[in-house]
Amino acid sequence: MKIPTRVAAATILCLFVFPAAPTFGQSLVKPEDAERLGMQMFWQASAPVPTGEFAASTKLVDDNIYLMTPSNVVVAVHAGTGVVRWVTQVADPGQTVRGPTHSDNYAFFTAPGAVKAIDRRTGLPAEQPRKLRGVVITVEHDTAEISLGRAHGVRLDDVLDIVDSNESNSISPEPIARLKITVIGERISKGRILQETRTSRVRSGDRVWADIGVPIQAIKLPFAPSSPAVANDEDIFVGAANQRMYSLRFLTGFQNWQVSTPKNMSAAPALFGDSVYFCDQDGRCAAATQRRRDKVFEFYTDGAIFVSPVVTQDHVFVASSDRSLYCLQRVSPDNSPRRAGDRIWQQRFDEAPVVAPIVSGDLVFQRTSSGLYAVNIEDGEVKWNRPGSSGFLARMDDEAYLWESATRRIVRVKVEDGKEVAAIDVPSADYALANVENQLVILGTQMGRLTCLRPKDAPYLKPAQLALVLQNDKKARELNTLLADSKAEREAAAKAKAEAARGPERPAYSFLDDDDWLVSTSDRVPVGTRNLVTEKGDVKPKAEDKAEAKKEEAKPAKEDSDDDDVWGDDNGDDADKKKADSDDDKDDDKKDADNDNSSDDDSDKDGDDDDDGDDDW
Repeated sequence: MKIPTRVAAATILCLFVFPAAPTFGQSLVKPEDAERLGMQMFWQASAPVPTGEFAASTKLVDDNIYLMTPSNVVVAVHAGTGVVRWVTQVADPGQTVRGPTHSDNYAFFTAPGAVKAIDRRTGLPAEQPRKLRGVVITVEHDTAEISLGRAHGVRLDDVLDIVDSNESNSISPEPIARLKITVIGERISKGRILQETRTSRVRSGDRVWADIGVPIQAIKLPFAPSSPAVANDEDIFVGAANQRMYSLRFLTGFQNWQVSTPKNMSAAPALFGDSVYFCDQDGRCAAATQRRRDKVFEFYTDGAIFVSPVVTQDHVFVASSDRSLYCLQRVSPDNSPRRAGDRIWQQRFDEAPVVAPIVSGDLVFQRTSSGLYAVNIEDGEVKWNRPGSSGFLARMDDEAYLWESATRRIVRVKVEDGKEVAAIDVPSADYALANVENQLVILGTQMGRLTCLRPKDAPYLKPAQLALVLQNDKKARELNTLLADSKAEREAAAKAKAEAARGPERPAYSFLDDDDWLVSTSDRVPVGTRNLVTEKGDVKPKAEDKAEAKKEEAKPAKEDSDDDDVWGDDNGDDADKKKADSDDDKDDDKKDADNDNSSDDDSDKDGDDDDDGDDDW
């Protein structure tokens, strides 16, 4: 089932519940419970999960909440406002999809053999810049046909510049008109001429120029991926099943470099500054420069590493299956014996870590299969731990919020010692997500109901904030408008537009299609020929012409008054004369035949034989 990318911007506003006029019919948290937590309900919405589907996995990355269904349909919701940004299918049903991860502009979903890059704000595919250079073929009234089509990246409603052919070699020629594409073929398109100048009309041979972006449907990988891909806005980094990590240019697929890993990577790499940090199942954590693959450091733990490293300004935190959390030096500080990659401390737990650590303030929170630990960043000492299924959500000043997945509770604790201050039951929620930086706590269900909590003193969500998000997602709204019609309606409109734009058919060059187009159609008597054409333009039979020539040679010369008899006037001839002439003609024909045979024999002697295979003619 293919789900088109769309944005439900028109229906979002009716789903919002503003604190100024709350209506908590669909809320996952009661108002009094939110008050007990010292929080307020910031917004609530219903994500458009397709009918018959559910959110099998959820993730909050930066400002986007991602809900992914079993058929790999993804719904992206803006975490700050609850605006549904887009819905699209990132892979075929049944495929394993890793991610998503973010760069500044794109979200990356890693599927078997390829990575899909999507604009994280609009849901549109990433685009590869391309320069279009074509020529005008024909001009009919206000329409023109050009030598560019779907194969070159032209899309419906694209607007291209038309440049005079005499000025196309200049550095920045001024366009004489613009062409809006209305009909697209594979390599030829038609469009309507816009803004044509009166001094210079569009003609056949004029150049068509445009700088466009061609959508990238997928970034092909050299091997099956073993880890989620991460990227900046130029390069992508991904672990592969052949025990290597690759760096690729995601716009072109060009391979920058590769590095061997002792065992496969299952954890996503991490990007910080100009370096990439990656871990593998051999227990190695390494860092290299993103562009040149220069080695920064290499460190080995005592167990396989299955979760991503967390990188801060000064430290690299690595959770290993040897039941330890490691804190490494990220860079070599001045006037210090420590070097990049040196171990600062190691904290061992009763059970192995199951997720990546979360850094907040002066603490790093690590969840294991036995509970949650708050570890001091300075010396690695455990300040407190909470047994059970608790997971860290967010820190707000001197308090922290935890999610107990087994009991479906939100717990408010003191950061200093982990003592519980308050707790509320949220039986309807299936999961909880959080944005540590923006102090957002998101509760949701598998059917798409979402509720956002923020600190009580946080300002209310205002319409201006919604307008700002919608303004930033202008392309998304335009895409929603474009896809609002059904496929049949779009095809019917395109067909009608094509028929309206199609002018008179181009004159057919019939002489190119005629098998015998070199034959003259003139009825004039040819000059300097052997009279093979009559005055009426008919071609004489070759045998008849030859007989007449022999008859003329056999006749005796006569006076000018007897010229009529030369051309076969039978009125004045007797029977004997005709018989004699006929006998003479027969003899002449026989002699001519003998002469022809003799001539052929002589030519065979002088030249090459026909049987020698010589094709020269």
